[in-house]
Amino acid sequence: SPTKRNFIILFFLFTLGFLLRPALLTIPIATLPVLAWHFRKKSAILISAVLTLIGFLLVPITYAQVNRIGSGYPGIQIVGDIDILGRILETRLPIDSARDYHYFYTTVRDYETKTLTPHPFRFLEYYDPDIYQKMERFIELHNFNRTVIIHALPEFLTHMITNIPEVLLEVNEFTQVKNRNAGVIATIVWAVQQIYGKIQYVTLLIPFVWIVVMILWVTKPTRARTLTALLGTMVMSQILLIAAVVYRDIGGQYQRLLSVIRPQIFLFLVLSVWSLWPHGREEQKVL
Repeated sequence: SPTKRNFIILFFLFTLGFLLRPALLTIPIATLPVLAWHFRKKSAILISAVLTLIGFLLVPITYAQVNRIGSGYPGIQIVGDIDILGRILETRLPIDSARDYHYFYTTVRDYETKTLTPHPFRFLEYYDPDIYQKMERFIELHNFNRTVIIHALPEFLTHMITNIPEVLLEVNEFTQVKNRNAGVIATIVWAVQQIYGKIQYVTLLIPFVWIVVMILWVTKPTRARTLTALLGTMVMSQILLIAAVVYRDIGGQYQRLLSVIRPQIFLFLVLSVWSLWPHGREEQKVL
């Protein structure tokens, strides 16, 4: 069983991960509840897991508050709001609820009437080349995004779910080896890409396998299923985040971000087969 020291180490690792890459904040938010549920009958561990989660949540909240005090910007990072703007532009979410944010309401409305790329950086520069020097614009953008998402949440979630297959299957053309005879390394990389191209469709099973794993883990927990549920929840949290807030870009934006958890994706699928198919072995209860 994990000790208090283990949870302290986890807290610092989660905090370091967030500071290095804010998108990793979904991992502790998703996995610590799994640990809390797993050890729900052991009060000391349950309390440690809950306190670790609460302590970690204070990190991004404090980070955003420091930004607010220092520059007036109420978010974690501006690039995150630009990403969400890209999703609003490409999915054409209704923005009538954000009329109070006049600059972005009028520019988005105008942009939608033109046959221009929904790329958010190009959008920002199209209307104001000097916008990166104007913090008040990004403060307004943060509030504009939040208002649009809250009032168009069903459409936003629908786009997120339907976007999952593209996130999983997108190919980064910039990394493709075109000439396999360019050398030994090129040949090896080309072979790996060919193999991956054949098996990548298996990743489409991840959301469905994860649901099955979670149901069986809750109803009939075993050590194998607990480990699989923990890993699967971490993987799904990152997939859903990418599908929700990352806009399409040239060269395979999705795969660039998904590459961080690519090993965990395939490990989750392997563990799922192992934990769901006993093969005559005796399953060991964990609770």
